[in-house]
Amino acid sequence: MDLGLIQPVAQIYNGYPFGFLFLIITASMYLARDFARANRKILEKERAAKDMEISQQLLEAEDNRKARELDEARKLQLSLLPQCDTNIFDYEFCFDMRTASEVGGDYYDYSVSKSDEISVVIGDATDHGMKAGMMVSIIKSLFLTHVNNTEIKGFLNNCSHTIKMMKLKNLYMALMLLKIKDHTITFSSAGIPPLLIFRRNENEIEEHKIKGMPLGAVDTFPYEVKNVSLNKGDVVLLMTDGLPELFNSDNDTFGYERIKNIFIQNSAKPVNEIVNSLFLAADEWLNDSDQNDDITLVAFR
Repeated sequence: MDLGLIQPVAQIYNGYPFGFLFLIITASMYLARDFARANRKILEKERAAKDMEISQQLLEAEDNRKARELDEARKLQLSLLPQCDTNIFDYEFCFDMRTASEVGGDYYDYSVSKSDEISVVIGDATDHGMKAGMMVSIIKSLFLTHVNNTEIKGFLNNCSHTIKMMKLKNLYMALMLLKIKDHTITFSSAGIPPLLIFRRNENEIEEHKIKGMPLGAVDTFPYEVKNVSLNKGDVVLLMTDGLPELFNSDNDTFGYERIKNIFIQNSAKPVNEIVNSLFLAADEWLNDSDQNDDITLVAFR
């Protein structure tokens, strides 16, 4: 207008009213767009929150489903194992296990043959959890099928060959099998800790260690077999490595000497109390730390 390029409109010679009007219009457009943008973000956040809530509910439902399945698997596994207090002929037994997860990888069992020979087994599968639980099921099937009609060395090699044929990769089973007849135990080990015997007459612990490859590592292995006589009042203790290798908060292991001391201190008690005393000592040793492996104990007098 000052340069005469634009003619006055409605006798208005100053352009500021038009600029002010344009400012109001553009500001209104900007605020409307900003409000719409903010509203869209709020809706997106609400939608995302709702989606997250649904996802969380789905995850919780899935976790609950898995927890139920693991609990059912644990109950099924425990139902396949003997009860702690078991009397067989003139022997008093206790079998007990504390798993590091819902499904354990340790195994214990017994069987009585037609000739009244008692077979007792204790095993420790690689790691723990569902894969180890599968190995326990395999070994139980082999134990129930073959243990009463096969010698110890043959049984161990038969199991090892079967596991190897199944191609379970890095899944193995350490195992000790002993047979009791006429107050004599015959036993062998495939990677299980030493067998301990409390001799009542001498009031001392006798240790029997046998080295052997875990089942599934090789097709056949020259497993050593030992024979030991038992006297009245003697107590035999079998274990997996979960107790001697139990770590506390200082990263120290429980150790075999501590086990022997507790064993001899409680040797006059019933076998279930001997086993319970070892578990109580393990709880004190852990002192709220997480249990790093399954613990299984078998004792008999």
